[in-house]
Amino acid sequence: MDRVITHREKNTQRIKRVGLGALIALGLILLYYFSSKLLVSPINTNEFIISKVEQGDIESSFNAQGQIIPERELSINAPITTEIQNIFQNIGNKIKSGDKILELNDEFLRLGYESEKDNLLLKKNSIAQSTYKFDKKVKDLKHDSEIYALRIQEQQADLNNLKVLDKMGAGTKENVQKKEIALQIAQLEKKKIDDELSFQRAYNQIEKRNLALRVRMNEKDLQKIKTKLGNTTITSPIDGVIMWINKNIGKQVKEGENIARIADLSSFKISATCSDRYANQISLNTKVRFKTATTNITGQIVNIEPVVRDNLIKFDVQLDDPKQKNLHAYAKGELQVITKTVKQVKRIRRGIGIKGGKRQDLFVVRGDYAEKVEVKIGASNSTYIEIISNQIQLGDQIIVSDMKAHQYKTKIPLTHE
Repeated sequence: MDRVITHREKNTQRIKRVGLGALIALGLILLYYFSSKLLVSPINTNEFIISKVEQGDIESSFNAQGQIIPERELSINAPITTEIQNIFQNIGNKIKSGDKILELNDEFLRLGYESEKDNLLLKKNSIAQSTYKFDKKVKDLKHDSEIYALRIQEQQADLNNLKVLDKMGAGTKENVQKKEIALQIAQLEKKKIDDELSFQRAYNQIEKRNLALRVRMNEKDLQKIKTKLGNTTITSPIDGVIMWINKNIGKQVKEGENIARIADLSSFKISATCSDRYANQISLNTKVRFKTATTNITGQIVNIEPVVRDNLIKFDVQLDDPKQKNLHAYAKGELQVITKTVKQVKRIRRGIGIKGGKRQDLFVVRGDYAEKVEVKIGASNSTYIEIISNQIQLGDQIIVSDMKAHQYKTKIPLTHE
């Protein structure tokens, strides 16, 4: 006989079905997890880059870019605004100090020199004429002062005579007073001339100094023009090589414009740049190592520009041996800036699997498995990194390939075919 299923029984059956489905799903997930852990196919060690742990020194460094440049390089600028008249050298020519490089047109400058010379002569003549006038004025005032001194003496004698006559009753008080006033006027007039004489002498001295100063200034200007005339034939100030020269004969060049560049290729230095993130690690006297395709040289930082441009720090390196025969001007290469050196530590060769953090998980080959071990990264450079871990011993083999595909695994089975 059929029985009606209650609502409660229906709910119980539904819960059982849901629970059974959940258990099956969980089982599948666990099966996939453990199969990925335990049933991984072995990987041949030849597919990995493996570095053996060894003991040695590490120079901790960061990379920069450098270029070999001549230690001494001079730019020659046009001494005047004029035209290029003759060329005596070509780019790449070896020259000695004093050798002619090029010649500038000096016709206009020579006319200016002659004109300035005539102006200076006129000014000297004008000074001589002014000096004569100054001296004559002083002499005239001096003579006037002497004349008034004699007049005062005469007035004083007349006044004394009038006073004697007045005492004898032969003169009058009125005549005595008039003569006293006349004497005072003469004395004031002489004082006025004496003051004017003192002023004129002081004025003459100042004006003569000013005139002499103007002449000296004109003489200096004339000497400058004369020096420029002597520099219109451009010669080399050093032994070296012509790196560049303006060969446009007839072209006008402005005063101060670069017309040639000379370098002494017997001695070199390095001009370098690095990222500004290394600002706290770079300092004067820091040792560096420079590598190109043909050379490996050392030196130290001797100059650091204080201004950061485009996130780059620019600095100069003095080479330990700046006269090496295998150095080539303007060769570019990688520069290692050595910040510190650690001695006799556990180290491995760097690989693409080594990241930039202070801690990293690395796989260590142990028998038929590669086991994941967390290590601390110490000193490093572009070749080696220091391994700090009690779980890593000398002679251990560490995989330095990119292990991103195995980052969630703790152990990888290996084959050694």
